[in-house]
Parts: sequence; C-alpha cells; structure tokens
Amino acid sequence: MAVRIGLTRAISLETGISQITRRFDVAFSNDTNGYAVSDKVRLVGYEIPVLAMVYIRLGRDTWMNNALGVSADMYPSDAVRTQDFSRVYMARKNWISPGIVANIGFEYRSPKSGWFYLGATYHRPFGNIARAEYTWYDRSAFGTTVFAGIAGSYLTADLRYYFHNDPDKSRRRKADTRNRGGDQ
Repeated sequence: MAVRIGLTRAISLETGISQITRRFDVAFSNDTNGYAVSDKVRLVGYEIPVLAMVYIRLGRDTWMNNALGVSADMYPSDAVRTQDFSRVYMARKNWISPGIVANIGFEYRSPKSGWFYLGATYHRPFGNIARAEYTWYDRSAFGTTVFAGIAGSYLTADLRYYFHNDPDKSRRRKADTRNRGGDQ
C-alpha cells in the first residue's frame, strides 16, 4: 500500500507499508562423503519508506517521476530450515534497520480511471539484514558451522495502479475562483 501527498504540482511525498518476502537458495555439499543437498529459505520483512518525488511532464497525460528517500525495514522473526544432516538459521541483525530507496518510473494519468505506473526501484539497507549460520552434521552428529552476512539489497520492476481521486472541495473552490476572477 502506498500513499502520495502532493506538495506542489511537481513534488510529492510518498509513504506506505510493503511486505517483502526474500527467498534464498541454499546448497550444501561435501565431496569427501558425497553428501549434497539444496533447499530454499524464506525471510519475511516489512518496509515503511518515506520518499520525496519529483515529477516531469512528458505529455498531456504522461509523466516521469524520480524518487529518493529512506526506509524503515522490519523483520518480525528469524528463519530456520532443517534437513537430515544440515541446518540453515538466518538470525535478523536488528528488529528494525534503516535503508535507502531510489526509484524511477513512468505514469499514465487517465482523467477518470486512475494512474498506471511502470518503473524500477532499488533498495539498499545500510548494513547486513541478517546473519546466516550454515551447519552441516556428520554421521556422528558433530556439527561444522559457517557464518555469512546477508546484505539484502534488491532491484524490482514495479507495476502499480493508483485509484482516481477527486480534488478536495477547498482546492476546487480555489481553482474556480481563479478561473472566475480572470473572466470578469
């Protein structure tokens, strides 16, 4: 969900909340005893960005926008995945971590049907979002653990739709008085 607040005709603020599911492919292999296994681990998080947007008019109903801002990334839980002789545990680094967000996109603003948006977003946390512990157990249940940091940066292709919203009554009245004042 995203909410835009127009400050001027060319500048807006955008905020909202998004659920982000990151899927990681994990593979273990030990060539000494021929053990190999692969699995997937899922880490769920939420983002609350605050972006400053600048619009550039390209045509009558088409606009380009650029946005830059910060994001509060929240991770409600850790992730764990266990196999017969291996275990992956992803421990979140912090419950909330900051990040930077930048995007660019194009909008078609229909007069009555809403806005259609196509763009791309880059999200970069300021530090690692989690620490992964990869543990492999041999036949005698002795575990060997390897640690790695998870950066969590991503690039997305965005397709959005914004519902049509009539202007506030006060804004309509102000625009009407401007039009009438020029006609007299």
